[in-house]
Amino acid sequence: MLAGALLCIRATIWLNLLPLPAEVLLEAMCIGIAAAAYFFMFFKVVRKNMDRIGRLPERACLFAFTSWKGYLICRNGRRAPHR
Repeated sequence: MLAGALLCIRATIWLNLLPLPAEVLLEAMCIGIAAAAYFFMFFKVVRKNMDRIGRLPERACLFAFTSWKGYLICRNGRRAPHR
């Protein structure tokens, strides 16, 4: 959460250096890209997870809520080299 706040502060400082029309255009483009990414990527993942969880039996194992790909991502994320 702190990293997100710091990135927003840096973006505000950076955008204030631009003239107003360029600033507004850049902000609009970024909002459009974020909305498209949400709609085409995040929404699809959420829908797949909802369908998968909906197919589970009423009493399912705790580990059944996460797909096997999620466990691979977590495992590989912990093994990433630290700099």
